[in-house]
Amino acid sequence: MPRPSRRAESPPKFFLDRSLGRHIVANALRSVDLVVVTMAERYPETEEFVEDETWIREVTGEDLVILMKDDQIRRKPREQQAILDSGARAFVVTNASLTGEQVAALFVENRHRIIQRARHLGPYIYGVYAGRLEKLFPRR
Repeated sequence: MPRPSRRAESPPKFFLDRSLGRHIVANALRSVDLVVVTMAERYPETEEFVEDETWIREVTGEDLVILMKDDQIRRKPREQQAILDSGARAFVVTNASLTGEQVAALFVENRHRIIQRARHLGPYIYGVYAGRLEKLFPRR
């Protein structure tokens, strides 16, 4: 039986960490037909208490692609190890001063690049910028 072409593959499902809030980014991505799960939806009772390394491993184990605005994750040893151990595929907006609407626009603008890159196995974190992605971690 022939293998389906890449064009026929469904886009991945995305996990939005707490740094992206609950509504603005999620609604923008859903408006372009992407499937997203927010931190509040995944951990409704314990959202603020879940350690980064815990949710990174759990959502990666569920084959979710991580979207975030917490650029510090790539610099913290425990979170770095969780990314490496789990094979996480993550994309981060590195400018913490952007509004929710601006972050949403960057993810929507780059959604096709993110989907293409997310078809490759992790571990990695890519920065999301106007019109491009840049690999940030690991640096090899």
